[in-house]
Amino acid sequence: MTPLFRQIIPTYQRIKLNRLDRVNKYGSPLYSFWLPATAAGISVDYSLETQFPASKKYEPLDWIKVVNNDAVDIRLQLNGNNDVDELIPAGTTVILSDTPIWQYRITNQDAAVATILYAIRISLQRQPLDADKVARGL
Repeated sequence: MTPLFRQIIPTYQRIKLNRLDRVNKYGSPLYSFWLPATAAGISVDYSLETQFPASKKYEPLDWIKVVNNDAVDIRLQLNGNNDVDELIPAGTTVILSDTPIWQYRITNQDAAVATILYAIRISLQRQPLDADKVARGL
């Protein structure tokens, strides 16, 4: 921001712009979550506003990493629609980025086996701007 611009805008807007600059440079903190035990064939919906209230000032988060160390396959759906619908096989890690995330759904794909507590870890973050995003104006 230029010094003249800093003098013109009110303090609350300056604070908001400084926070936006910091988020663009460094991203948000990493928000992690261990998936609880989920019965076979059951879907569980999570909203970032209720699960991570501190993430509200960084929304939308745009990066998610799912580590499936369980013996069952799970399905990940983002934002309640079928635009992003990923099958995550047992024993794999999936990273999705450049997709705005406000909520997600995890579905146990097995017909008989429940997921185990502390076997599936989900991490979310808003990534800092890289040179490509700056050039595209995002």
